[in-house]
Amino acid sequence: MQAITFDRTGEPHEVLQLRTRPKPTPAAGQVLVRVTQAGINPGDFLFVRGQYPEPKIPKFPGQIAGNHGAGIIEAVGPDVTLAVGSPVAFSYFEAWSEYAVVPELWLIPLPPGLAPDLAAQVFNLVTAWDLVELARARPGDWIAS
Repeated sequence: MQAITFDRTGEPHEVLQLRTRPKPTPAAGQVLVRVTQAGINPGDFLFVRGQYPEPKIPKFPGQIAGNHGAGIIEAVGPDVTLAVGSPVAFSYFEAWSEYAVVPELWLIPLPPGLAPDLAAQVFNLVTAWDLVELARARPGDWIAS
């Protein structure tokens, strides 16, 4: 499979590389997602620079970049309740690859037929909601970004 990886933290244009990697296999509680869409967010660049807060710390060598994606479950490990073929979104690791192994707990099942480009944006909405909550915004308040 193809994946965008890095072996050290730094500026994305200096450290990211397209590489061929073995297709991963899910373990217990994990699924193999065939990634159909992956967003590019400010948090992705923080991750590549090594500035993202724990627990998202790069593991070297060959860390796959990208934190948010969407796709179709292609395989499941033991103790997984979601079915092969299910559309899902995730916020985990390794979204900038053809396949990602993701714990089932980190998946959001999606309705069939949801456009993949919209599915990949699910976590942008979660981030926006978190920021509204952190601001303690109330109905009628203004928020600027």
